[in-house]
Amino acid sequence: MTAIFAFVSGFLGGLAFLGGRWVWALPVAAVALFFSWLNRPRRSRVERRTGTLTALGVAAPPESPDVSSPRFVDADAVDAGLDGKSPAERRRYWAEMEARLDEQLYESAHLLRTLLPEAHSVFIFFPGSEPETLQLQIFDSVDSPNVAEHVQISQGILSLLFRHQEYPFLLEGNLGSTQTYCYRENAKILSLAAVPILLDGAVNGAVAVDSLAPSAFTDEAISQLGAYANLVCALSYQTSVNLMYQHEREQYKGLFEYQKKFMDNMSAEEIYQEIASYVKANIPHDRMSIVVADPQNPNKLRMKRVSGLNADYYENLEIDLDGKSLVSVCFMRDVELVNKRLSPGEPVNRFDESEPIDTVTSFTAIPVTEEAKGPVRMVICVENSRRRLSDHHVTLLRNIGNAAGFAYTRVRAYEEKETQASRDALTGLPNRRTFEEHLKREILRAKRLENCLGIIMTDVDKFKSVNDTY
Repeated sequence: MTAIFAFVSGFLGGLAFLGGRWVWALPVAAVALFFSWLNRPRRSRVERRTGTLTALGVAAPPESPDVSSPRFVDADAVDAGLDGKSPAERRRYWAEMEARLDEQLYESAHLLRTLLPEAHSVFIFFPGSEPETLQLQIFDSVDSPNVAEHVQISQGILSLLFRHQEYPFLLEGNLGSTQTYCYRENAKILSLAAVPILLDGAVNGAVAVDSLAPSAFTDEAISQLGAYANLVCALSYQTSVNLMYQHEREQYKGLFEYQKKFMDNMSAEEIYQEIASYVKANIPHDRMSIVVADPQNPNKLRMKRVSGLNADYYENLEIDLDGKSLVSVCFMRDVELVNKRLSPGEPVNRFDESEPIDTVTSFTAIPVTEEAKGPVRMVICVENSRRRLSDHHVTLLRNIGNAAGFAYTRVRAYEEKETQASRDALTGLPNRRTFEEHLKREILRAKRLENCLGIIMTDVDKFKSVNDTY
């Protein structure tokens, strides 16, 4: 098809040069030439991929689902946004982002090579798996089969870019025997121009262009490469940000579904379970726990739904509300602790004095109340060993806490009314109403099972003195 459009363009262009009535053929020839360029032969999308994925749609992840891909300038932030996802979901997100970025970078690399007439190849590098290494990710070359795909460069002239303060760019017109290590066989490269991709002053990749001609590039080419490196950085960062925003929208959608659940009648245990389920799915953590005020003892706290490090020790642990631990301070003062930094040898108790030593270095506790000045009835705790919670994750914790706070207060109010109606206010023992309800149930069960039923009654001598005293 390209050849047909090119022939039509050339034929009409020739007619236009005859002048006279054939002048109309000139704009038609230009249109035919444009369609010829659009239909030019290109390598398939799969062949263009030179990064960690071998084919479009194949979820080839980084070496570990928990390790950020070296391709992306802002990979740490993206990887944090994917915490709580399964490895399969994590790979799918990375594949989508890499495919989108590959398309943009390849087209821009091809355009750059077109703008530099003497250019033989254009290379885009990102950080490799080892410190101070560059990994070839995207390229557009006249000699594509000879390009060493996925090569990691730790030596040679391109490695000088890591000393970017000393070498802000590379411009060589006669390389001679100097190797760039970008080809499988010697390509007889004579000229090279390269600039680093910088983010916050650190080298996060490089852009290079070479030529078979001597002294093929000038300072103007370096300026173009610098602008192109900024474009690559911006594209990488924007793609990362777009994915994070997409992931955050999905998390907020899930939060809305959880919030609707709390509008239904739920027991306290069901509320604990829903909170734990949401945190496990959406908040990165090494240990998660829910600490609640003991309704029977105002001076005690109790841990519920603990998961992660030393969960067996902390589950249902009783804690003194004495202000000596971080969580008790949250209850007494109604204060948040966000990413409280903990040192391994620091004598700070998170829950109690006998808690086991572990690797936790960041502690976050979000109090749950129904009103801004209401009593704290619950605290959601998230602990991490390797990273701090992002602002987005802290916001999610606050939102799930606010939704749960309303439901939990309602449950506790109902339980308190039930307690007041069924127990003696002075002793806390079951009252006559509770006794009669239990007695009716036992009589019905005895009749149904055809069993006997007995009642034991006791009397305490001189109990009047107890009543008079207390």
